[in-house]
Amino acid sequence: MVPAMSRSDRYPATDPESPRVDIPWLTIGTLLLVAAPMCNYVVFAQVCGVNIPWWDEWAFVPILHSALTGHLTLTELWAQHNEDRVLFPNIVELILASFTRYNVTAELLTSAGCQVLTFLGIAAIYVRRRLGPLWGLVPVSALLFSLVQSYNTLSGFALLWFLGLLALTTVAVALEALPKHRWALALAVLGAVVASYSGFQGLLVWLAALPYLVGSRVGWVPRILWIGFAAIAWIIYFVGLGLQPSAIGGSSVYFAAEHPVAALRYLIVLVGSVVPVPFSAATVVIGVAIVVLAAGALGWSFASGAVHRDPALRLPLTLLVYGILFAVATTVGRASFGTLEATSPRYTTTTLVLLLGLYLVLLRWSQSPRPWKPNWGSVLLAACGLVLVGQVGATLQTGWASGLQTRSARMLAADLVVNLARAPSSLVEENVYPYRGPFLPEQVRFLERFRLSIFATSAARADLRLGVVPGGELSPSLPVSGALRALVRGSSSDARAWSVLSTLYSDRPDLQAAFPRGSAHFARDLLTWATTSGVGTDADSVFLRPFRSELDRLLRGA
Repeated sequence: MVPAMSRSDRYPATDPESPRVDIPWLTIGTLLLVAAPMCNYVVFAQVCGVNIPWWDEWAFVPILHSALTGHLTLTELWAQHNEDRVLFPNIVELILASFTRYNVTAELLTSAGCQVLTFLGIAAIYVRRRLGPLWGLVPVSALLFSLVQSYNTLSGFALLWFLGLLALTTVAVALEALPKHRWALALAVLGAVVASYSGFQGLLVWLAALPYLVGSRVGWVPRILWIGFAAIAWIIYFVGLGLQPSAIGGSSVYFAAEHPVAALRYLIVLVGSVVPVPFSAATVVIGVAIVVLAAGALGWSFASGAVHRDPALRLPLTLLVYGILFAVATTVGRASFGTLEATSPRYTTTTLVLLLGLYLVLLRWSQSPRPWKPNWGSVLLAACGLVLVGQVGATLQTGWASGLQTRSARMLAADLVVNLARAPSSLVEENVYPYRGPFLPEQVRFLERFRLSIFATSAARADLRLGVVPGGELSPSLPVSGALRALVRGSSSDARAWSVLSTLYSDRPDLQAAFPRGSAHFARDLLTWATTSGVGTDADSVFLRPFRSELDRLLRGA
């Protein structure tokens, strides 16, 4: 007979000498470091985004017009934009527009969501293949969510870049499962098709999958099917595609062959611009370092057979191949514009992938069990680490500053669109849409008629009352606190009033001298002037008068 257990037996007292379960603080800290760039990126898109189409984004407005009037055709969705087919981005934008009244910031957040999913896919393979220690994901997050790509982060049209990267990651995740699950080939093909018709760079996904097709034992049937589908996708893409300069943005695809030295310099600067330093010899040095390391890592991985021996290398090599192919393709298509064009921030989303692939290859190489003396993987990883540190450090300094500048420019664009009938054409061409003609006025009238984008918000009424801002450029708003901050955040009219007053202050040395920013009641005194003597007698009173009531409210709140 088993004796009955007493309460003390069932619930023993805590033994101060018994071992404790340690909280994995290192793991928690690592996860927080991984999440920090991601959170910063999403907040950045929300804070700095402005609900107004800009430049390339205006090409989508006629598609939306056709959809709302019942005349949308597949031809419009398939139409060429420069050298790109943007079928799937157009479809995603139509879905978003139907739910948000074409709120451009919804597109920015969707792009951010695509980037989050891309990271999760890469992280899943990283952990499954034990590509490196958990802390190795911190640079992955820092690169994928780097604000060096703030230009694309704040552009609705750039959805095509992020959708393409998500499709590339989908292909990698599917090919990871291919040897055991034949259905994975269909998923990989679907991802590659989405990438292909989300922009020209998406076609490169078919080639970027080479490490998986060569390195893994997938059999000849999946390889032949992949090649066949790739050929079909490429052929369909180029059917009816115009490649003359007027159709692809004015570039020449023959320039690189005729001027190889200039093309090589363009390639190096393009890759080096992933670190946001002023264009100089440093950009060239960084570009050379990345190109040499990338070419060496890629060549070694295939020549040594590492791609066959080590399954963990296939994802890094896929990213590396994709980044290299993109850099080469961009050089062929854009080198005729000159080296300075290679520093354009719109390319950084994909050149970051090149740097990411290089980092992951070297991270894996540094952990090789082979007793190399010295361990060249660790040496080269350290060299790559210097580039990573420089990239992250420079971005922390410039990212938000660039984003706030972009926000000011987009706010000016919104002001010009609302006041298009009286806005100077030179300002419109520089800040809204670069070409003159009836196209832009027609699209603006459509947005206004259907109350879409900026016209669906109270900001449009505030802009219309104000007219074109002084000087044609909005300066960043002066900092506020207390009740004034709550008013500015809670009302688009009050926010506009403070933006205009901030712009006047930035452009007027006399106001800066009269109301020094370090004074105790700086905001209150400036508002007092704006709502009294400034409205009645100042030379810039025309920009204050339409907002007198709002400024009075701000003064009462302050």
